[in-house]
Amino acid sequence: MKLYHPLFSNSASRSTRGKTSSGGMLAVLWLATFPSQFVQAQCNLTTDTCGTQQNGICDAGFSCDANTDCVDCDPLVDSFFTCDSCIDAGGAFCWGGPNGEFGRGLDFCNSLEVAAAVPNKCIDDSGGSAYYTSCDTPVDLASQCNFQDTTCAFTSDGICDAAGSCAPDTDCVDCDALVSNSFSCDVCIEQGGVYCFGGPNGTFADLPGNSYCLSPEVAALVPNQCIDESGGSAFFEFCRTPSDDTSQCNLEDTSCPADRINNGLCDEGYSCAPYTDCADCDPLRSLSYSCNQCVAAGGLYCWGGPDGLFGGFGQNYCNSPALAEDFCQEESSGTPFYSACEPSRDFSQCDLQDTSCRYSFDFLCDAGRSCAPNSDCFDCDPMMLYRDSCALCIAKGGEFCTTGTNETVCSSPGIAAEFPTFCSDDGGTPYQTECPVIEETCDFENDPCDQQFDGICNAGVDCPANSDCYDCSECTQLRTLGCEGCTNAGCVWCGAEALCMPPGGGIPPPFNLDWSNIGLAYTCTDQDFVSTCEAPDSSLPFDPPPFFEANDWVYEMINIKPVWASGFMGTGINLRVNDDGVDALHPDLSHNFDLSQSCDKYLPTSSEDFHGTVCASLAAAGTGGECGVGVAPNATLSGCSIFSDENFANPTYLWEGQDTDVSSNSYGSKGH
Repeated sequence: MKLYHPLFSNSASRSTRGKTSSGGMLAVLWLATFPSQFVQAQCNLTTDTCGTQQNGICDAGFSCDANTDCVDCDPLVDSFFTCDSCIDAGGAFCWGGPNGEFGRGLDFCNSLEVAAAVPNKCIDDSGGSAYYTSCDTPVDLASQCNFQDTTCAFTSDGICDAAGSCAPDTDCVDCDALVSNSFSCDVCIEQGGVYCFGGPNGTFADLPGNSYCLSPEVAALVPNQCIDESGGSAFFEFCRTPSDDTSQCNLEDTSCPADRINNGLCDEGYSCAPYTDCADCDPLRSLSYSCNQCVAAGGLYCWGGPDGLFGGFGQNYCNSPALAEDFCQEESSGTPFYSACEPSRDFSQCDLQDTSCRYSFDFLCDAGRSCAPNSDCFDCDPMMLYRDSCALCIAKGGEFCTTGTNETVCSSPGIAAEFPTFCSDDGGTPYQTECPVIEETCDFENDPCDQQFDGICNAGVDCPANSDCYDCSECTQLRTLGCEGCTNAGCVWCGAEALCMPPGGGIPPPFNLDWSNIGLAYTCTDQDFVSTCEAPDSSLPFDPPPFFEANDWVYEMINIKPVWASGFMGTGINLRVNDDGVDALHPDLSHNFDLSQSCDKYLPTSSEDFHGTVCASLAAAGTGGECGVGVAPNATLSGCSIFSDENFANPTYLWEGQDTDVSSNSYGSKGH
């Protein structure tokens, strides 16, 4: 005999989230026999006089007449612990909806007669479902699921509640056969599904919403699942922006969580939908390690500044022009985007107020490499070339100082004015515009240094102090100043070799040098050195540069001086040098170098690449340069580094993109 008491027959038992919970066993404490006041077959639903019907308590024989309160006293009402147990007992089952008195409403199991008489029991009670006579989920849930149903209280929670806590044809999204793949867009697409990405407005603060993998049929019926739920994305058949479709990227999209945008990582296919994390997923981002590589690929480049995420410098970025915004500036106080990497040949364009360069004041010019082209102004000052000699620095128009650690500095007047105490701050000297007259002599024959004449001052390092007098002499560093600069500093000059030497010491004896290795020999004698200079040759149409006299034998040999005197100096001639690169910033070449006529790769790539620069200077070095004069000093010069990987593999540089009158081509292997 069934244990039963009306107080516990309905209200103490229910199905929750597919699990069974029951208070039915408590009935033994109340009554051990079915109440004789109620006979189901005699209950008439149409004439039921009970005033407390459908309150979840069987009142027949208590507050109501016997054989009344037909629904609450239905014998099957106690079989509603689960849908399966109800159907097995021959009943019909309905699920409570979201509008119950205390949240989700009660589920009900009733006999077929009672269910037919009150078909909207769960609907009216809590916005629940109709009665079902089967608990089985439809085989083809995608086409038979009721997407308009609102009775399930547990939708979009990642758990399929159909036929558990919800009706069999409800909770359509959670019960989709592919929803278990929502953890991965890639897996979802591989399984034939479509994927939407949760947005920033998830249920829990600071967490994005759920992403979903659904069958295409189901997704077509709920296309805005992620959009409506969390401000996420539409459904996609792929996980990332196709490489040939980057122009479709939606810069205004907000479905990608803010902390995933511009974080240096492409989050498309993971936390973000295609066409969203535009800048991070830009194909050119992979070139952020190199400005030159970036610009060569058609991108723009920016350098990270000092306010990086972890207290250091921020990241550098390469982006397509359409996707380049203020990333470096906003992220780390870095630079704007640049379309060229090389420093401007006009140093006046350098930004003295720039703080984006991480390697400032290290005596190495990092502009265009580790720093923006118009930054690192102190280190990139052209005058720093002359920092080893006070006399040379002053003669070139710079200002000279020495730091407390004996580092010498030569700066342009503008740089010296901007950083006036750079040297003196650590105990060095202030900037000066005059140098003491050089008072030194050299005794080459008795110099104890065995490493003389190698261009390196070895005194106090590999040689005794106060030795290696030629290499350590400040006079020898002044030869690029010419006769006047040399003699004005107190040194002596021999124009035939463009030698500036300490006074009174003679010249290096030839037997101290291995001339077979360097291929040179001095022709100057002691008598050739002068302390005063002769007037320059007035027949020349220009003032001769410092090494002009030393190269005069070449000019005489090819008889070029009469050509110059007739006004033919190369004006209007375009000269291309295809070699191992041309140093376009060299002061002898920068005046007439044409970038527009040059290859993308035109600079030397290493310190061993000098052949192209030498050839260019022989042909077109200017009259106002540092050394000599080329044959056609007014010609327009362009260059191409034929040994760069790009040009070596594709020799179209020989005929494309140039308007050349004369081409100098060196096809030997690199280094030969």
